[in-house]
Amino acid sequence: MDSSIRVRPHVARAVANAQHVLLDFDGVCFSMPDRRPPWEVLYALPRRPADFYRIPTYGVPYLLGHLAAHEPDLAEAAEPIASALELDAARTARMARGLPALLDTCAARRLGAWVVGDLAETAMRAGLRAHGLERRVVEIAGRQGLDGDTLGVVNVSLRAARLLNVEPARCLLVSGRSSVLRAATSSGLAVLGVPSGHDIRKWLSHDAPVVTNLERLGQALTARGGKV
Repeated sequence: MDSSIRVRPHVARAVANAQHVLLDFDGVCFSMPDRRPPWEVLYALPRRPADFYRIPTYGVPYLLGHLAAHEPDLAEAAEPIASALELDAARTARMARGLPALLDTCAARRLGAWVVGDLAETAMRAGLRAHGLERRVVEIAGRQGLDGDTLGVVNVSLRAARLLNVEPARCLLVSGRSSVLRAATSSGLAVLGVPSGHDIRKWLSHDAPVVTNLERLGQALTARGGKV
């Protein structure tokens, strides 16, 4: 490995205490910029919600959480619709360059690599299986029905920390979505950004240290602060 490559201090600090690496399915592992919007779920429901024009539609987790709180019957109908759309999208998603090598690095460094996300867990598992990666990660954690602890990447990641019986700071959440990194800022999780087809480096850097790609992430994990 090129000894001239150095890990930036703020990146080194982000990865220094990590025991587990939580990789955002749609934001690090795969690029899904054309995910079906929540509107498609809404229009497929058997009836229109009473507060149709006030429903948050900037993400399926927010939509499902809102419906679960205000119209549980529609939430029960919406979740399988969303899961079916996500399954199709996950199976055809483009895998990020360098992902297999990063998983090898995590295994070599005895870092538990999880894939986390805000999609249905079954969809995420199918996407990883389509690329032969399902058995190369420690665990896959996504949305499980309408369980509030699995609505959103940060909730899923905090649940993972509880299941691992570790402090959130021991879990490094890696995402290419600024919305995820922003939501994680007060969670106690260690966070790192990697541009992945969603948000540019400048936007990601507002909320977390950023590395250029998965190769650089692997180098940072190998170095754990200092020269690669």
